[in-house]
Amino acid sequence: MDFPRIPKLMLFSILLIITLPVTARSECTDAVPVQPDLKLGMSTALSGPAQYLGQSMRDGMLAYFAKVNCAGGLRGHRIELVVRDDGYQPESALNNVKKLVQQDQVMAVVGNVGTPTAKLVAPYLQEHKTVLFAPYTGADILRESPPQSHIFNFRASYEQELQAIVNFIIHSGIKPGRIAFFLQDDAYGTAGFMAASSVLQQKGYTRVEELLVTRYPRNSLQVEDAILNMLDMPKPPKAVIIVGAYAASAKFINYSHNLFPETLYFNLSFTGASALGASLNIASNRVFVSQVVPYLGNGLALSHDFRQDMATFVPDGQINEISFEGYIAARLLVESLRQQKTALDRKGIRDALEQTSEIEIGFGVPLRFSAYDHQASNQVWLLQYQQGQGFTKKVSGASDE
Repeated sequence: MDFPRIPKLMLFSILLIITLPVTARSECTDAVPVQPDLKLGMSTALSGPAQYLGQSMRDGMLAYFAKVNCAGGLRGHRIELVVRDDGYQPESALNNVKKLVQQDQVMAVVGNVGTPTAKLVAPYLQEHKTVLFAPYTGADILRESPPQSHIFNFRASYEQELQAIVNFIIHSGIKPGRIAFFLQDDAYGTAGFMAASSVLQQKGYTRVEELLVTRYPRNSLQVEDAILNMLDMPKPPKAVIIVGAYAASAKFINYSHNLFPETLYFNLSFTGASALGASLNIASNRVFVSQVVPYLGNGLALSHDFRQDMATFVPDGQINEISFEGYIAARLLVESLRQQKTALDRKGIRDALEQTSEIEIGFGVPLRFSAYDHQASNQVWLLQYQQGQGFTKKVSGASDE
């Protein structure tokens, strides 16, 4: 679903030359913070096929940080977000993060997009004792037990999303043996498949290796081979679990849904529900997506605050579930640092997050971290596609009330 952009001047500047760092500052004239900036960094996809994801995460975070700056900052410190474009390429992400840590001297890295990028970035940040906060991925590599000391996740894991998806598939009367997979051929696709395998094994299905697994190259739209492989199956799949980016996922569904008229399609939240919905060209309600943030049309005060702050501070920004996630994550970070009076340096930010007690930000349930749990939310929703309306029907999952 496309959302109209609000035609008004932005209240803070964003340098949109994607070959250079993107720095955002509030231009509020009242309550200007007088303390040195709290500098945060982000490496994300501002260009390439996954740019919608990175731009959305950036926009949501910028909106909340600008709101905080206009209200006097975080404990008197203005928040500065330095953003570098990695095009959803792992090596570029690692190079960016090295510059953010060593050259830009950021105190934490926030909102990075993707599992392949996180696979390289997370070990470097661990080594340099710099927090990676709320990356846009549910991969298990960021959810070790006990948790990695400097990795803090906002969102539910891919395994929790796939638990909701597999439960729905089984409750729909589909046997696990009739499930197929369409995966991005990288760490993201592998993470999704491993998570689904774990869930199926927990359900007592022991022949995961016999299921059809098809793949497509990252940052491409090469879906035809996957469709041909499914057509060669003795029986067509009753459900396809898709672990991909929105453009390739939409093309796969658009090209195959008439070939498999009884097949249900399930996407992870990473796909981007709004972008996927806008890219579908089908008259079908057989497409689903799991979500880790509440549906924006639910009437929550948090949703209202998000829309209002986007209109005020990032009027040309993306309004969707991904920017909503960025907004919530930024709010959680700020409230954690307000709650704990540690120094706003690399060590202090980590210590504050581990000591965070329950924070109620209007999410529906309190959010918190601890020394033993570095994931704030376990909430998952499952939404169904409605032609002309996008993913607007909640079919299972957490309550919006």
